[in-house]
Amino acid sequence: MAEELHFRRAAERLNVTQPALTRLVKGLEQAVGVQLFTRNTRNVDLTDAGRLFLREAQIGLKHLNRAEQLARRTKSGESGFLAIGVQDFILLSAFPEIMRKFTLLCPDVHCHLLDLSSYQQIEALQEGQIDVGFPLTRSVDRSINSRIAARHQLAAIVPSTSSIALASQISLSDLASLPLIMWHGSGARALQEDLETQFVAQGLKPNIAHWSYNTVHQLSMVAAGMGVGIGVLVDGVSQIGWNKVTFVPIVDPEITIYTSIIWRKGPLSPALRNLLDIVKH
Repeated sequence: MAEELHFRRAAERLNVTQPALTRLVKGLEQAVGVQLFTRNTRNVDLTDAGRLFLREAQIGLKHLNRAEQLARRTKSGESGFLAIGVQDFILLSAFPEIMRKFTLLCPDVHCHLLDLSSYQQIEALQEGQIDVGFPLTRSVDRSINSRIAARHQLAAIVPSTSSIALASQISLSDLASLPLIMWHGSGARALQEDLETQFVAQGLKPNIAHWSYNTVHQLSMVAAGMGVGIGVLVDGVSQIGWNKVTFVPIVDPEITIYTSIIWRKGPLSPALRNLLDIVKH
């Protein structure tokens, strides 16, 4: 009616009789408590209150349509919310590609990333603080679900200006004699234990010069020439702003560590199901 400003044309457009439309308009005005239209024998016009009511009603309809679309997209997993626990290892390796695929599939899912150690992720998942986690471990509590999300080859992290940066690979015995920047703390316990096992198996005693608590600290210390780090092999590290360091794969032996994806037992949200499908494939 507000678009036509003519009872007969509006009635035809709505496929109702003109008297029925008149009753509907009067009923709406009574419900609102104000006059929305001025009428005479020649024309119909909106009152000031009617113009304001029309504008707000149009906004409300847009929000309603958006809400309906979001509800349908949430049901299919294309929309929603996920709280995700991560460690910086996977942020520099497999995680960007996983999330690229997920974002293409579910562009309206809001993701909240929390920087948590492997053990903190397990606790946060059990307490309902996160929906899914990516801990650096293969063994997790049996009360939660898990599967391997990514495999990582370890590498020596050396200053790009050093002669070692030109090597295609490096052995663990070569590393043992260099000043090492080793991981410390619960955040990288699995990596720390694997490295200790490998050194002991070869009868080596590493020369530990410094300790690091996360990847950013380690990269910064290596770039400063404080020693050689050991971390997950990353391709194209210069693209993330660390062109002062080079990753050299460790062989003899080649050391592989794993990132798992973990989630609670029970019903899955559509968004989480989509993420698990991406990691599975």
